[in-house]
Amino acid sequence: MMGIISFLVCTFLFLIYEFLLHILFFIVKNVYTLNKSFNRFVTTHPDKKRLIVLGGGYAGTLIAMKLENEFEVTLIDDKEYFEFTPSKLRALVFPSQTRRMRSNYSDFLPRSIIIKERISSVSEGCVRAGGREFPFDYLVVSTGSRYSDPQSIPISSASGSNSEGIESKSPLISTREKDIHLQHSSLKGSEGVLIIGGGTVGVELAGEIAHFFPTKKITLVHSESHLIQRSPPRAINYTHKFMKNNGIELILNDRVVSRDENGSFYTKSGVQIRSQLAFLATGNLPNSEFLRGGHYSSALDSKGFVKVNQHLQIPGTINVFVAGDVASIQEEKLCQTAGDHAQLIASNIRALEKGKKLQSYHPKPCPMLISLGKFDGILTYRGFSMTGFVPAAMKEFVEWKEMAQFYLPSWLISKKKSYSMEV
Repeated sequence: MMGIISFLVCTFLFLIYEFLLHILFFIVKNVYTLNKSFNRFVTTHPDKKRLIVLGGGYAGTLIAMKLENEFEVTLIDDKEYFEFTPSKLRALVFPSQTRRMRSNYSDFLPRSIIIKERISSVSEGCVRAGGREFPFDYLVVSTGSRYSDPQSIPISSASGSNSEGIESKSPLISTREKDIHLQHSSLKGSEGVLIIGGGTVGVELAGEIAHFFPTKKITLVHSESHLIQRSPPRAINYTHKFMKNNGIELILNDRVVSRDENGSFYTKSGVQIRSQLAFLATGNLPNSEFLRGGHYSSALDSKGFVKVNQHLQIPGTINVFVAGDVASIQEEKLCQTAGDHAQLIASNIRALEKGKKLQSYHPKPCPMLISLGKFDGILTYRGFSMTGFVPAAMKEFVEWKEMAQFYLPSWLISKKKSYSMEV
């Protein structure tokens, strides 16, 4: 009885807490009007150098925000808005979340030039996009990464041979699709869901679906013996217990290798899984195709990530930097590390202009927040783990904090050191 009362009290307090965050977000968002007025009075530099930022993810937007008052900043991206990607999974089960996780570039980059085009190529001193050329004095490559193409899992006929032109009855969706929230109706109408990949994203997706659709059958396939295998043992055990308590079927030490036109998926060990909807959360691939065959093709490693030196420059260059997931750095691909990249690159570009010494980047362990639905979660840092309600509340706050900064006056952003926690 006491357990039920405690749960109800915690839920009530959480809802009040979330309501207050919504009010705070509304207030900060309306500061945006003041931001636009203030920017008319910001000191300008008559002979600004040209800085091009490729990609409007976390690192790219922060760099543009920090430097747009000192440089002629051009941000090139194939969309017109910033999207806080850690919130995308919640938006899948709760579509109204989309309003909170997006902000138009024009809203918080009033002094930058926004080009909505796909990047074709990069040569020495020039970017080509949408049939146009954009010369630069400084370049930041921050195009991020994506998961493997869902079509990389072949559709096979009943006989087991690959069949071309067959449309599977089970849509296979990447969890990094731009408009994943549009899949809400498909998710709501499906009886069963298959999640391929048991890393942070796969686990969070399972948690969100289990919380918002508790009667839905969920199957999660992971190639390792444990979920979120790089986490501390306590966090791993808690995750496995959560899956068991919520009726989520785990298939471990196996991988999905094919599917058929009748809505079945097959694992390497021969297990057949019938599912009306499947989500792919494996195979991190860098968005660096535009560098292949060009001036900087030698900077790509064997997986397509872009090599960097200790200053986050492409080796052999002075004015070309790399930030975020696309950088070939052995570390977790998190918002926090992307924010650290942005801070260092902005400082180093300023240092180059002033003839000062450049700072070096040193990867370090980062805290992580992993959600398991709305009221449950995990916080990990080094060997430490915290589980339950508190990490879930922390996740809500971090999300609010990260999106609120895009509505603060740009003079505050340019001076603000940005560090965030992955959610």
